[in-house]
Amino acid sequence: MFHPLEQINQKDRRRWIILIKKKVIQNSLHCHDDFQIQIHNSVNSRTCRLHKKNKYEKMYLFFSIDVLYMDSKHELGDPKKEEKKRPGKKPKKQTEKEIMHEYMLDHEKHQNSSSSLGTTPIIKQRKIYENFQYLSHGEREQFDQKFTKPKNTSQEIFCSMLKAKNKKIILATGPAGTGKTLFATEYGVRFFLMGIYDKLIFTRPSVSVDEELGFLPGTMEEKMAPWVRPIYDVLYQFISPKEVQILMEEKIIEISPLGYMRGRTFKNSWIVADEMQNSTTSQMKMLLTRLGENSRLVITGDLEQFDRPNERNGLEDFLDKFRGKRSSSIGSFEFDKKDIQREEVVKEILDIYSGDVPADYIDDECI
Repeated sequence: MFHPLEQINQKDRRRWIILIKKKVIQNSLHCHDDFQIQIHNSVNSRTCRLHKKNKYEKMYLFFSIDVLYMDSKHELGDPKKEEKKRPGKKPKKQTEKEIMHEYMLDHEKHQNSSSSLGTTPIIKQRKIYENFQYLSHGEREQFDQKFTKPKNTSQEIFCSMLKAKNKKIILATGPAGTGKTLFATEYGVRFFLMGIYDKLIFTRPSVSVDEELGFLPGTMEEKMAPWVRPIYDVLYQFISPKEVQILMEEKIIEISPLGYMRGRTFKNSWIVADEMQNSTTSQMKMLLTRLGENSRLVITGDLEQFDRPNERNGLEDFLDKFRGKRSSSIGSFEFDKKDIQREEVVKEILDIYSGDVPADYIDDECI
């Protein structure tokens, strides 16, 4: 059982952290080992435990800003004597954040030297950003700059829904070019880097071959590639194609047709279901019941681009049933043509098809 003891000054704390890091890298200490720290010229003994967190085998020091939590087992030695043994110049003084960042990256490299997953830049970024509370204000701003900023009020509302932890299911409808898939995918990458979710799941109905992909050559991801190209385009803005391939091999990123989701339960996952206006009512019900512990589902679609005229639109059917009801766990938002962020001509095309407003026409000969 851990007990908080008296505060240790910053200078001594840095010494202990550096020494502990050195011992871990040398494999002198292991996960869940307790060890005793003997303070030089002090009758008090302090101990600290290494804590193992999730499947990446990252090692952390279990301490708060002002207090170390202690227990006893193994003696570590005196960090002041360890410092005297080091030859060469006196090392540059580091802050606790710098020590922790260096510690996590160094240990991950040591633990996963033979693993392609552990050496990918995206996983190294995850080791830093999932400890968001340790980042400075400037580091947090730098992290936010990696992602697209909302360009209108509708996108701001949609992003606020994606940030809301209580919204387990979010439905976004509207014309193409409004940012539905973009923000749904970007927030998945954001939360993955922050360690909130361990997996990214992408799916959509593959209408053109009626869900039957077995006859196509290649892996499931290669078969699905033509239908999920917009998602790949967003992923490649943050993760290199080689890294995406590695993450797919490790089943951290999954891309599969909607028909293959039946019977599965997703835990600790961010799920994006795109083009769901082409789903059937049974497929929509099946998808909405896939959520497991600590998972969220974002459903996007354009009700005007329905490719199954002889069947009931699953997305529209659920929205009709949900209309008029209130839920703290389910949110829906509808984009409008004015929210389109593509060329103005796209809005004119949609106006032509809807018959609302005739498109502006200018004769080239008059210019």
